[in-house]
Formats: sequence, structure tokens, C-alpha cells
Amino acid sequence: MLEHNYSKFEPIETERLIIRPLSIDDLLPLHRIRSDKNINRYIERENEIDIKETKEFIQKIKELTENNTCIYWAIIFRNYNLLIGTICFWNFNFNIEEAEIGYELLPEFQGKGIMLEATNGVIDFGFEILKLKSISAFVSEKNIKSIALLEKFHFKIFPNNLSDKSEVGKLKEMIRFKLEEENYRRNFKIA
Repeated sequence: MLEHNYSKFEPIETERLIIRPLSIDDLLPLHRIRSDKNINRYIERENEIDIKETKEFIQKIKELTENNTCIYWAIIFRNYNLLIGTICFWNFNFNIEEAEIGYELLPEFQGKGIMLEATNGVIDFGFEILKLKSISAFVSEKNIKSIALLEKFHFKIFPNNLSDKSEVGKLKEMIRFKLEEENYRRNFKIA
């Protein structure tokens, strides 16, 4: 995995989307995502009631990005600069050159192939630019759409191998998926 300054990456462009760094201008739509009960039910996140919490989250993401501990993007349409979802790499494990992918999308944009398109671009970025050896994802066993998305990219179920026993209860309903670089090279690209 190559050393990078995560705050300096150019946006990722796909056919319909621009995947760009999160900014304070994304506050209102990001607050909608982070306070949506249907989105939060799969990721064990409390609904953010106060917009101040979302503002603090944006600041936290800015700091994590500057410290090269995550890359967090806003998903927008090319012709409409309003956040409709987010996608990120985080939980980097530099010893095995792996990052965890996470994503969320406003409900009115789900089922339109948007996350398929965004994930395609970000996975490509992970293997081609970051030179990752693998990408993992933790998904609720109840989140059928997210599981189907990962399977389209040839992610495979992988043991959780949790060393911290306190995490076992929290993640017991989570399935760990993993995409190895070798499998990516053999099966990529999703149109």
C-alpha cells in the first residue's frame, strides 16, 4: 500500500456521479442520512437529533482525513451538487494493506444503481491508487440489499476473527465480507 495524503485526492468521476470529499456544505443532507431510522437500523448508529452532532461529525471526518486514517466522500450527481449519499474507506490495516468500505444513501435514491456505480469507482480507486491488497465490509445480516451489492463485486464471506471479546456481542449479527485484490483483478469491472 502506497503512502498518500488522503486530503489531496482528486474526486472520483463515474458516468453519472462525482465522488468528492465531504464538506461543511453537505451538512443538511448528511444530517438527513445520519438521522434516518431506516439507514441507521443496519449500522447500530443512534439517530442524530441535533444538527450540531452532524456538524461535529464533519469536523471529525476532516481531522481523520488530514491524519490519513480515513477517506470519506460525498456522492453527488454530476449536474447537481447536493449530497445524496456517502462512501468511505476506514479502519485501515497497513500491515495487511486492507481497508474497510462503508456506504449509505438517502432512501429516495436507493434502488437506482447509484451505490453500484459509486462502489465500482471507489473499489477501483482502492486497488489502483491506494494499492490495497484487500477491502473488507461489515454488513448486518438483515441488510439484504447491501449483501447483494457486495456479492456483485465478488466479495466473499470471511471470518470476523474478533480479538476484543467486548465487540463479539455488538457484531454478532454482522457478516464480514472481503474482496481480495486477486479476485478483483479476475472479475472486475461492473458496468
